[in-house]
Amino acid sequence: MRMHSPHHYRIGDLDVPAAEKRSMHGKLIKSELLVKALVERGRAISADPVLQYITYFKNVGQKAGASIRHPHAQVVGLPVVPVSVQARLAHASHYYDKFGKCVNCEAMEEEQAAEDSRIISENEHFLAFVPYAAVSPYQCWIMPKRHSPHFVSMSDDEIHLFAHLLHDVLHRLDITLHQPDYNLVIHSSPFLNGVFSDHHARHWYADVFPRLAPGGMAGFEFGSGMFSNSSLPESNAAALRAVNTAVDL
Repeated sequence: MRMHSPHHYRIGDLDVPAAEKRSMHGKLIKSELLVKALVERGRAISADPVLQYITYFKNVGQKAGASIRHPHAQVVGLPVVPVSVQARLAHASHYYDKFGKCVNCEAMEEEQAAEDSRIISENEHFLAFVPYAAVSPYQCWIMPKRHSPHFVSMSDDEIHLFAHLLHDVLHRLDITLHQPDYNLVIHSSPFLNGVFSDHHARHWYADVFPRLAPGGMAGFEFGSGMFSNSSLPESNAAALRAVNTAVDL
């Protein structure tokens, strides 16, 4: 399933028509409508008893694998839990069993306490930062401060504030990197028969990958399954924080 706007444009990538570009309120409304649509479709799709996992993603630009130029997001229900998702959840469960804490909650605590900050921006319910072991330059994570395994479990207030912070991060990337191609992925948790059960070890988050060079994976990555990143996350975060959104938005 694909969704977005009937308009062919881009604003940090959640664009609005030229007449609305003067209004911050208009931009955020478009962002919030998209997030709300993703959540509502996720809730509806999950009712299918055949499905176990939903992947939410958005590809922007040829380097990111976009198949059409018109801005669009996609929601795909899967009858299986992907192996990579199983591995991520197994790691989270192992961390909880060993330390008694959610690994993502712990990551946010460490980011907020770090002396050399990797935080980009935050609000009452969400934190945006460049992860310590970013797989590529300017990779950004947006996490709910409230422990929550499922993207679709957001309240209306959380939907509003998530859309606000997502818009903020994408705009900072657009200004800093001159409108890069990118992938946006929501990492959520599996479900069963439409039931989104709580889980102490699982914590959803949004992942933004700017695609700054052709390809992105080469011989080393394919041969080792590891990623190389020559940039410093602290420097990336500082550059994104430096964007004066009060002027540039």
